[in-house]
Amino acid sequence: MINDQRKTKQQLIDELAQLRVMNADSMASATRHEETEKELKREIQTRAALLDNLPFVAMILKKDTREIVASNEAARKIGAVPGMTCYQTCALRDDPCPFCKAPNTWDSGEPGEVEVYYRDTHYHGIWVPLDEDHYVHYILDISEQKEAEQALRESEERFRGIYEDSPMGIEVYDVDGRLLTVNQATLDIFGVTDVSAVQGFGLFDDPNVTDDVKARLRHGESASYEAPFDFELVREQRLYETTKSGTIFLNTSIAPLGAKDAQPPTGYLVHVQDITERKRAEERVGLAFDEALQRKREMSALLEASRAGAHSEDFEYAARGVFDACKGVIGATAGYVALLNDDGTENDVLFLDAGGA
Repeated sequence: MINDQRKTKQQLIDELAQLRVMNADSMASATRHEETEKELKREIQTRAALLDNLPFVAMILKKDTREIVASNEAARKIGAVPGMTCYQTCALRDDPCPFCKAPNTWDSGEPGEVEVYYRDTHYHGIWVPLDEDHYVHYILDISEQKEAEQALRESEERFRGIYEDSPMGIEVYDVDGRLLTVNQATLDIFGVTDVSAVQGFGLFDDPNVTDDVKARLRHGESASYEAPFDFELVREQRLYETTKSGTIFLNTSIAPLGAKDAQPPTGYLVHVQDITERKRAEERVGLAFDEALQRKREMSALLEASRAGAHSEDFEYAARGVFDACKGVIGATAGYVALLNDDGTENDVLFLDAGGA
């Protein structure tokens, strides 16, 4: 009986010892858990402090619930504070946003992003995994960027319209002088059916561009000139297929691109205009002017000859005056005046001008 009591007492002592050990373990575990929570809070606070330096909305949220754990100043300004959800504060909704990529990030462990137009504003949303229980959500207002992109697109469309519809040929070459693209007017001028037939054509290989112009371009200088363009040279050197032949006249302007402050060109922009009709019209005007001058000289000579005959009773002297006037009109250097018979044969030579001094 006494042994049994002692055994029971010993058992109580052992159980008490076990309880103390278990209590110590529990206390240690609780302490570790508390320290872990404190460490996690410190880590979140540190990360939140880093987020504060960002100029856009940034939040640390709990998975599944989307509850805000920490937020930066930009987020707090719109009411995104700890304890609230991102969709309540940022999207002003009672349920998660339909475009939210957070679930994809939770499942894949990979960042996600989306651009969305929401409540009259363009946003760029980014979701990044943080740890097993949290993720970071960034929200950027990209309205100004979108407006700039739209303005750029409209500007490009206007330029393309001008480029494509321009009656003047426009050619763009790369830094090595290789053709990148041309507009329709250029294709029409050079008798080319498709731009692919001339892409890669070398500006500095063109036999219709003089060596002087090529040297100026290599030095970053612009060049403008009017010159004939010979399609036979194009065929002889097999530069490209063309439906044109013969020679036309071109007004050409070539400007190096990006050649500033002694920097080498980054490409070349060429404007070319077919001025063949203008040149031919100028030639016709020139011929008509020369012909008018000739007629004026003839009239002046006839008047001079008439005066010579009217003011002289000496036939030979009058004939010499008419001869000199006619010689001046036709540019003759020698000749003579003779009387003719009725049958057209010469009767008598009045005088002979052998063209001597």
